[in-house]
Amino acid sequence: ERHFNSEALLYSRAAAVAAGVPFPLSQWMPLGKSGFIARAAASLPFFGPFRALQAYQILSSGSCEALAKFESGRPPTGSDNALRLKNEAGRSMGSAPEKRQLGKVFGLGAKTAIDLVEAAGRFDGLTPVRSVPSLLQSPQHLAKLGGDK
Repeated sequence: ERHFNSEALLYSRAAAVAAGVPFPLSQWMPLGKSGFIARAAASLPFFGPFRALQAYQILSSGSCEALAKFESGRPPTGSDNALRLKNEAGRSMGSAPEKRQLGKVFGLGAKTAIDLVEAAGRFDGLTPVRSVPSLLQSPQHLAKLGGDK
């Protein structure tokens, strides 16, 4: 059973491969979408058809479906075309921008940010927090963090 962000690990491996190839992946763009996907999936380690499609989308438009969903706080679609509501550790895949913003606050870890957004753990029963200003205006949340001292 996994309890870490394996999706981030898979992305980082593919990104390292893309950055390390001795040629621009854009040279495969004239092959068209299906040709690009086939070539990337067959030639590059850590690239299957799904990751190759994401690379094609990024090269052709500057973004991909997964990034657009992340930026809008919606759960991503997995390589099996199923909506990924939870990750391997059982955590919600929604509200990613809010979790990321809160996780950047000095002293708050990723798990605390998740708990704030989902009103879970020590924040169970409190209103979900979706931004740093909301956190700063909530004495109840700050007290749970020890920020009332």
